[in-house]
Amino acid sequence: MGFAAAGLVEGGLRILQLTEDDQIWSVLVTRRNGQLRAFLNACPHQYLPLDFAGPNILSADGATLMCSMHGAMFAIEDGHCVTGPAMPCALTAVDVLEKDGMVRLGAIRW
Repeated sequence: MGFAAAGLVEGGLRILQLTEDDQIWSVLVTRRNGQLRAFLNACPHQYLPLDFAGPNILSADGATLMCSMHGAMFAIEDGHCVTGPAMPCALTAVDVLEKDGMVRLGAIRW
């Protein structure tokens, strides 16, 4: 699964589908300070998609993702919850690689 790297600008967010072990997962991909980060779109508090209650889940400065249901905030750098009911949990990371102008998802880091 992949997309053109030009389609994800600094501070941007994309939601993709990843198939692994015959299951389909929703994945959030973002770019901050030139670095790509990818996480399963599932809040560890109740395992609802972060965008379950609305699409505005990325902070204006691109530093955190927010669960739209309960307001838990997660750091883009490592997915750890910084405030809210999901503490001390973290988002599940997904390997992501940018090569030859394409962004590609890899394995889920269980």
